[in-house]
Amino acid sequence: GQPNYGYQWWCGDFHFGDRAAFTYFASGHGGQKIYVFPDLDLVVVLTHAVFDNPMGELHNSAILARYVLPAATGKAPQPDPVRLDSVALARYVGEYAASEQRFAIAYRDGGLIGTSEGSPPLVLAPVTPTRFRGTLLGLVDVTLDFEFAADGTVLGVRTRFMFNDRTYRRVRGR
Repeated sequence: GQPNYGYQWWCGDFHFGDRAAFTYFASGHGGQKIYVFPDLDLVVVLTHAVFDNPMGELHNSAILARYVLPAATGKAPQPDPVRLDSVALARYVGEYAASEQRFAIAYRDGGLIGTSEGSPPLVLAPVTPTRFRGTLLGLVDVTLDFEFAADGTVLGVRTRFMFNDRTYRRVRGR
């Protein structure tokens, strides 16, 4: 879920909205970053204080994912959420795991909340009946795409945000 490193550069696929773009970047002390997106013919330089900042290193990447890359690629704004009833939402409730990482989805106050150790709760809004979006810390957009068995049972979920692209299997249902 992290970018690769070599020759003093980091590199990997950077996820934003429904897209990903390959980048390599230099990361300086205190939040300075130089991103190079060869396929987009784009270089982005961002600086931001990471010390005494609750978002720390995430802030530059969040600005890149939410504002800069959508503007540079002409990507349309995210669609409005769809409405799903409590029965439809209940099928996603459960625990999910990938290697050592785990998270849970609960039904609360008429919607879904994702929780994992060390992260703030993530309110999940359905974009389609199988795709949900949430925003961490008010700026980091997370996409969740669910996989189903033939009988409609949720098998797992693929999560994507920034340099993270991970598939979790469902380990316990409601």
